[in-house]
Amino acid sequence: MDVYDCTNDYEYPESPISGGALEKVLNRGYVILGSRGNYSSASSGTYTRPPKGASPDIDREAFRRVGVHYGRQLDVVYNLSFSATDDVLRSLLSGIIDGTTCNYAQGALYGGLQRRAVVFRPSCSTLGDTVHMCVTASSGVADVAALNALIAATNRKGQAVLGAVGTSTFQTLQQIFQDAVVITYQTDMLAIAALKAEGSTLLGVAASRLASDYDPSVVWFSVGHVENLVSFFRREPRTENKVANSSAEPYWRTGNTLLAQVYNAAQVWLASLGTKSDIYAAYNMTVVDVGDCLGKESAYSVPETPIGTLQHVLSSGKLTIGVVIGESYPLKVILPGSADPTGALTDLERSVATWIYRQYSSVKPVIATYIKYNSSAELLAALDAGEVDVTSNNAFVGGQYDGEARRNKFQASCSSVSTQLSLYVQKSLSVTTLPGFVEYLMAHSAENVTVGALGTGNVQIAQSLLGVNVSVVLCENSTELFQSLLRVPRRVGIVPDYVPTVPPEFGELVEIPLGVTISTCAFFRRDAYDACGDGELDPSCGEECDIKGNGCTATCHCDTYFKPNGTRACVAACGDGVVDTNFGEECDSSHGCNDKCVCKDGYHSTGRHCSKSSMVGAIVGGTLGGIFVIVMIFVIVGLLVTIPLLRRKFMIEGGKEARSHMFAFKRSHARGPRDPTISRSSLYE
Repeated sequence: MDVYDCTNDYEYPESPISGGALEKVLNRGYVILGSRGNYSSASSGTYTRPPKGASPDIDREAFRRVGVHYGRQLDVVYNLSFSATDDVLRSLLSGIIDGTTCNYAQGALYGGLQRRAVVFRPSCSTLGDTVHMCVTASSGVADVAALNALIAATNRKGQAVLGAVGTSTFQTLQQIFQDAVVITYQTDMLAIAALKAEGSTLLGVAASRLASDYDPSVVWFSVGHVENLVSFFRREPRTENKVANSSAEPYWRTGNTLLAQVYNAAQVWLASLGTKSDIYAAYNMTVVDVGDCLGKESAYSVPETPIGTLQHVLSSGKLTIGVVIGESYPLKVILPGSADPTGALTDLERSVATWIYRQYSSVKPVIATYIKYNSSAELLAALDAGEVDVTSNNAFVGGQYDGEARRNKFQASCSSVSTQLSLYVQKSLSVTTLPGFVEYLMAHSAENVTVGALGTGNVQIAQSLLGVNVSVVLCENSTELFQSLLRVPRRVGIVPDYVPTVPPEFGELVEIPLGVTISTCAFFRRDAYDACGDGELDPSCGEECDIKGNGCTATCHCDTYFKPNGTRACVAACGDGVVDTNFGEECDSSHGCNDKCVCKDGYHSTGRHCSKSSMVGAIVGGTLGGIFVIVMIFVIVGLLVTIPLLRRKFMIEGGKEARSHMFAFKRSHARGPRDPTISRSSLYE
């Protein structure tokens, strides 16, 4: 099954980045891909020596074409020395390999905690591998419901056990059959042999089945889950998100990864609780489970300390969602004006908002609120500018924005819904298959026939599947799309979103499955991050260096006695032959200068060098210093003696003057009777 998550407008880079991974691969003439040794899958291939099958053939052909484009011969060399998937991915991070083989499930976890697609950069899907369960014919099990009943009956007596081939299928079974213990096997052959072994306790094994397989002793059935397989490559940080201090940025530039994390956790939990399936059932929808988010619910933990956008959502009580006006019932209907969006995916968004609130019960309820836009490009520009917290969850994961893949510019959530895409034509065309319709287009190409498609994603898919023989025209809503098949001249087919049943007013139409599963998702911003610590020198962010050690501090500034030199590392200021007084240097040579470029004891600076102070100078200097100290002592002692003597003298003279005034008063008072007209106070004036 083809899981369609890339459009047909990808281009080769004009020139590889100097020193980058692509340039290195082209120069040496081969790319190193990693895989677990002895991995074997009937559908995707066998990675033994030499690797063979569908996936290895895709590996070789893809890189052969890369080499042809750049005029080089480019081969594939396999590193099959790994025993576990996480070992392969760790070697990718450390640069031992250039990429993984193309048979890795995108939705599985790395290190048991993080989605692979978040840590690494996935390629377009190479295969859509339907997960099949193999059980013994004697068990009487023929579908998922019967297997769940058998698991429940077994658990009443002991422990139900299932087998799985590979890490991603192991995580898939954990998600679907949560009451069973799941064990892993390296190859399909080993897993099926263990199931058939006498006395086996396995109830079933999830493995790959080829159409040619036939063994009457076992029964195969689909578990309703598709693993989209990809290659993984190292993810490079986006330089436009690099800032000097992320904590000083507007709130909406951080916390977006945390919001995406809790959003994905909500979807996984709602799926395990049956809420998602109940929503789809209410709209009579049949959906495909594409495994781009796997693992038990506990793997998607809720951040304990919200920041940025997530904190704003919780404090404001609003999850602001951007939507594009258009009708795509039953998935979503967004009409102009103030009417609220409706549909299955809108119901899911409101359930996600409620679930988020319940994880942070100390804050106000979180309500999904909507802002409407006229196009996907306008919506994504608003997301990039911080006008909304997230896009609606009916965004096509494989689309483009501003000449770049959406999922590279933004963070994509787990798939909200995955459906089979179909082409609808008038019964009068007498066409019932896709090849037959392509032949019809080629035969009528001169008539300028057209095909309508709902949304930019479907336009791109239809154009890539139908080729250049037809013009695919964009329609914004389902009603307009179906009406165009009846009213628009030379309109010969339409590609809507998922439609459970065609409205009878549009007549009898023929549905032609396109063999494509299309997933929708929500998009989040990528967070701003601090330039310091990424190993790149960014002077525009105030960095002097960016490397651990070598005189570079944790804030990317050169430490004491070090100075920047235009590279990631700092250089020692001392020893370059230049006296840098800004770094505390007194000298910079081997003459009387220590390893910190400070003059040694008994030396003084004379420029680059330090000169030894002479004995005469030392004696004279010491003598003068001693004389100065003695003089200062005499001055201080003199002051201490003189000040009390002066104070005593002033006090004595003041007393004599006061007594003379008193004697004068007594003499004047003794000369005769007091004049009654003279007041007492006047005597003292």
